[in-house]
Amino acid sequence: MSAGFTFPWEQAAMHGDDMPDGLCIYEQAAFQAMRWLYRSYREKAIDREAAGKEKQKIRKALDAEIENAKYQDRLAKHGADMFKRVESANSAYRLSGNHTPEADRLSDTILGLERGRTYGAR
Repeated sequence: MSAGFTFPWEQAAMHGDDMPDGLCIYEQAAFQAMRWLYRSYREKAIDREAAGKEKQKIRKALDAEIENAKYQDRLAKHGADMFKRVESANSAYRLSGNHTPEADRLSDTILGLERGRTYGAR
């Protein structure tokens, strides 16, 4: 295995120490994988070259999962922001009194209401 440490908690994994606090779920899985990898290497169940390749796979998988989690967070924030803007525009439309059947259908769809339901005195 390489002399340098790839992960900030790798030395703890190498020594078989307890998992540090504050790791995200993906780092926890990587920590456990690295602890097992170092143990396998010490017990000569895996050679240095194979261990190095597995370490690269662990790093690649961890990076991919963290990037995916960041993407999911951005996507959720975008969806929440868009919903707020749509709700604000829909509320302004409902209060405006300038209604058309087409816009009413769109507004009903946004609100998840039955088609044809109307609001206000018309």
